[in-house]
Amino acid sequence: MKEIRNRKLLWMTAASGIFSFLVLNRWVVTDLKEKSFGRVWQYYVSWVDFGFHRRGLVGTLLTESGLNSVFQNEYLFAYFIYGILIAISYFLIVKVLISNEKLSSDNILIFCVLFSPAIFLHFAYSSGNQDILLFILFLIAIFFTQSALGLSLVVVSGLLVHELFVFFLPCIFMLKFIANEKPKLWPDWRIIRPAIAALVTILVIMVFGKINVSASTFEFLMSKRIPIAAYQHPLWSGYNELASSLQDNMNTGENMISHMWLYKYHLLIPSIYAVFIAWMPSWFMVSRRTVKITMFAVIVFPLIASCVAADYYRWIAISACLGLFSMILLISKNMLSVPKWTLVMLMFFSVFSPFGSAVLDRPFPMHQLLMEKIFR
Repeated sequence: MKEIRNRKLLWMTAASGIFSFLVLNRWVVTDLKEKSFGRVWQYYVSWVDFGFHRRGLVGTLLTESGLNSVFQNEYLFAYFIYGILIAISYFLIVKVLISNEKLSSDNILIFCVLFSPAIFLHFAYSSGNQDILLFILFLIAIFFTQSALGLSLVVVSGLLVHELFVFFLPCIFMLKFIANEKPKLWPDWRIIRPAIAALVTILVIMVFGKINVSASTFEFLMSKRIPIAAYQHPLWSGYNELASSLQDNMNTGENMISHMWLYKYHLLIPSIYAVFIAWMPSWFMVSRRTVKITMFAVIVFPLIASCVAADYYRWIAISACLGLFSMILLISKNMLSVPKWTLVMLMFFSVFSPFGSAVLDRPFPMHQLLMEKIFR
């Protein structure tokens, strides 16, 4: 029986993986070709070149190890690295599902995860950022770290990959506390030490994270590192992101928010999906009301990132990821049992896969792309 369950899980994983591969490689049929990937600077910017700055961990490791020079075409390297990251996320999720009998026997739940419009298919579409790596670090934090040191390393790494990992932290710490199999004593140093490490890292990024070279100098060097991608995207070099202030980012978010009412019908389905997923573990978990309310709050917390990072559908997807995997963790700990009808309702959202990223009038970009190809 266990072998049959595992075989079904692997077949569904394979089907999801094929769909994700097709979405990631949509450049074959798009007018943008390989530039459909979006920004690639995050794989090439290095602390050795510009000193310490935010979002520099990945580029520094790849540049100083020489790995990002293996491919002459930086877009092909980006697709290669991104494909590996998607494969790692599949591996981690299958490992979690297959290790628990209650999870591995729930085919509807597995379907809701593997074909979610906010996880694999969304990450395959929204490729020009570090969200997939932050998601992997989130999975490692809640499922695979047991010690304070391990959790500290994960949260510090996440913040150095992208400072907006801060929006994952309340959910991570909440889950580590309530799902802890040992007695819940306070102060709990297994949470306090990683929280202190995160706070120190955030302060360092706030004080020293803004890049301190001129745009011309930065873009000259980056054009040498990524000559094919240079000037192919308004944000091709990364300078705007790395040199912007909090006020600049808030202005960007405010501009997006001011236009949201114009696209209220576009936003409706993704927003309902995220709120519904946040409601499920919050409402049905076995705990006090204050814990339920806090659980809901930490799951929807990433939506606040829209105020500084725009990209509303990106943060809808992140919020949904937090909700789905909070649900999976709590089910595995026998702290949650969700009614089958809620999972069936969740399953129907898969027909909208994947959700979009930054453009408000493209909530379902692959559907819209297909319709444009058919009727143009």
